[in-house]
Amino acid sequence: MSDTFDLAALRREAKNEQTPFVLLYDGDRYELPPPAEIDVESLAEWAAAINKDGVDASSIAIGLQALLGDRYDEFRKYRVTVAGAGAIFDAWAGHYGLQTGESSASSSS
Repeated sequence: MSDTFDLAALRREAKNEQTPFVLLYDGDRYELPPPAEIDVESLAEWAAAINKDGVDASSIAIGLQALLGDRYDEFRKYRVTVAGAGAIFDAWAGHYGLQTGESSASSSS
């Protein structure tokens, strides 16, 4: 439990405003847009890739491109793993109250 009370966050919540999802990686800061602000073409490409082949390397890359926009090429330097990308998607979705479900990269027993 956090000992910090953020009055500004409470006011944003009352106004139905959301704080941006911030991804920090090795000192670099990336703000990922809420789902409603992802451009339609990027979202359609991401959905089509998932529907065509399920979650694979290509759909993961397309998803990261949709979230990172113009900063995707810069972010590629980190060579994020499938597990890392899944954690990013889950945290981003959770921040906005969405559920992504279990990743196909996870093992089931």
